Amino acid sequence: MKSPYKLPQALGLLLVCAGLFLAAAGATAFAQPKNLPARKGAVNDFANVIDDATEKRLDIILVNFEQMTGTPIVVATIPSLEERPVEDYANALYRSWGIGAKSGDNKDKGALLLLAPQDRKTRLEVGYGLEGDLPDGLAGEIIRRMRPHFQKAEFSQGIEVGVRTLVDTLAEKWNVSVAGIDRSYAYRPAKAPELSGKAVLILFAILFFFIIIMGMAARSARRRMASTGAGESLWWLAPIIFNRGGGNFGGGSWNSSGGWGDHSNSSGDSGWSSGGSGSDWSGFGGGSSGGGGASDSW
Repeated sequence: MKSPYKLPQALGLLLVCAGLFLAAAGATAFAQPKNLPARKGAVNDFANVIDDATEKRLDIILVNFEQMTGTPIVVATIPSLEERPVEDYANALYRSWGIGAKSGDNKDKGALLLLAPQDRKTRLEVGYGLEGDLPDGLAGEIIRRMRPHFQKAEFSQGIEVGVRTLVDTLAEKWNVSVAGIDRSYAYRPAKAPELSGKAVLILFAILFFFIIIMGMAARSARRRMASTGAGESLWWLAPIIFNRGGGNFGGGSWNSSGGWGDHSNSSGDSGWSSGGSGSDWSGFGGGSSGGGGASDSW
């Protein structure tokens, strides 16, 4: 049986397939940073900036935290990003290491704390499953706590502050007790000062007297206008000053940006701009991150 394809056609089809394969491989290689280091545990000090005592202490805390919560928190230091954006490198490393579980309640639930000393960059990469408990704003607050130490080249202290703040905050959110974690580093937003009962009464009294004074002033003004006839002579200003049909001033409205504007030209969109050594390491499951987290420079 003869082949339905002639030799030139078969060669052409083969070349097209080979071209598509090479293009796909090239795109993948371009998207992923090359020479990503292999993971070795909870603390991966490839830049050799964490002292042995701190590394051992953090390794124990992170392993205990993962065993208790099923959430791996991983530390990585690298000498340099080699001119790559810290966000891209952290995301690629997170996916390459597969931090977090592939399925179940802890799917994609993990975080990577990355430090590049030569580039003076820090990144906290947060997995999909942890973004609800660790939003970008909170991630930013955590890594900014490390900045004063990094500015003085105190990398061990800065990493320890970041790790402890991260695990203590999550332990407090989830109300779990983990060996080595006393929650003393947990991030707690400052609460607005509460008014005492006496202060509330004083405010109400001031408001009450203000209303009385304003009422008396308005009554006095009406009497003066009535006695002089000014009220009748200015009746034509009423439709201009008070638009009774539209319920606003002159057909416009005061908007939140601090000016007058027409409702037809205003926008309703609003929102916040923005998602070890010597220990029994349980490994990684293959989770992924969508780029949530925060970055910092010092």
